[in-house]
Amino acid sequence: MSQISASDLTKGAAASTAKPKVDVEKPNVVTNLRDDNSKQSPKPQQWCELDKYIELLLDTRSEEETVFTYLKCSDKGDPYDLQPCGYKDRPKSTDEGGGKYYTISGKGLTLYEKDTPVEFISLGMWLIERDSYNYIKDFAFFKQFKSWKFMRMWKKTIKSQNKMKANNQLGENLFILQDKFRDRLFTHRKLMLEMGNFRFVDTCQSSEYKTDSEFASAQEEKRLKVTKDIEQKSRQSRANV
Repeated sequence: MSQISASDLTKGAAASTAKPKVDVEKPNVVTNLRDDNSKQSPKPQQWCELDKYIELLLDTRSEEETVFTYLKCSDKGDPYDLQPCGYKDRPKSTDEGGGKYYTISGKGLTLYEKDTPVEFISLGMWLIERDSYNYIKDFAFFKQFKSWKFMRMWKKTIKSQNKMKANNQLGENLFILQDKFRDRLFTHRKLMLEMGNFRFVDTCQSSEYKTDSEFASAQEEKRLKVTKDIEQKSRQSRANV
């Protein structure tokens, strides 16, 4: 019996899912991404521990007996970076993430959530998706997306905080913009301006001459009058508040 390798399985799945070529103009976005990525030197293919398990499963694949192993997601945020584990090491339903794990065999991958199978995908299709994901994530756009998104959110947050701070300062300091304070502020300002025009000294600008005693009496009368006026404006100001 001839053995089937992972590469043969991938090529077979790709051939079965391939579509006839049509002379259609490529979108500019895809072309730009490909041109940008073509400038980078291709990375050599690196085999991980999971690839060794896949090769072993394909070599020992049998129609009578199904051999499988458990897989758990890594902490790198890569949905295709799965790590083989034992039955006891699989994520439990009480763990963070809801007990999400996989099983892999020569037929495909099965997704389990809380020890219940929820999705199945053939091994060949999963390998194609993993290779496509690894190829796309090397584009400069996706490499810089996290930092670009972080900077954009940071700038948006700073602008929002500054705007809120300015609004609070205007709301606290510019009482004149509020209807319930506007009339009272204008009235209070009018009273203060009138009080500012009061003079405590009578300059005696009339043409007649006054003696020292007459000048002193005029100043006393002026001070008494201004004092009464100030008390009146003060009462009006307090009543306004």
